[in-house]
Amino acid sequence: MKQEATSNMNAFTAAANPGKKNIAGRQEAHQHPDLAGDFAKLSPNSCQLVLSAINTVRRALNNGFAIPPHILVEDNTCTGIVKVDDRSNDAMTFSANCARNLARQTNAEFAMLVSMNWVLPESQRKNTHAVLAKYGRISNYPASELVVLFHLETRHGRHGALVPILDCPPSQTRKKLGEVNWQDCNDAVGTFVGMVALDSAH
Repeated sequence: MKQEATSNMNAFTAAANPGKKNIAGRQEAHQHPDLAGDFAKLSPNSCQLVLSAINTVRRALNNGFAIPPHILVEDNTCTGIVKVDDRSNDAMTFSANCARNLARQTNAEFAMLVSMNWVLPESQRKNTHAVLAKYGRISNYPASELVVLFHLETRHGRHGALVPILDCPPSQTRKKLGEVNWQDCNDAVGTFVGMVALDSAH
């Protein structure tokens, strides 16, 4: 499944979302295993939307679809979707700025980047520069791993998860999403950091 995540967004959305479902009650949303972490200040409605986005990815992978990179921007009344153009650094910067502007205009409660990425095994990530120098890109490295990246920004903090994409034998196309483990990303830097401004208390 070493392919770029360039599936058509409409096809992805239709296949992944056969219908709206409540995947957790409002009171149980914060206790859902896919939201293990410090999400106490995220409203139950936003928790539901984050959980729904994760489940959308699960269904898409199970249906054999790649995940087109996109950003969800939520203001508690509606969710905006910004498609990420990943063909160049300038294009990605433009996409991030679109999400940043939308979040500012709507006073968004959260923004979440969702994308498929090739990463090095954790034990080899210190050798990233050497791998890039030899192979040109991470996906060309034989031991690279395909993951789904979730980068979630709220007014109260930033969180990230690199979730492994697992095989579903005997199928060659169907995949499944591994365990979602969020980590604190308040010190992160990069193109897609700062889509939602932190409250002054942070």
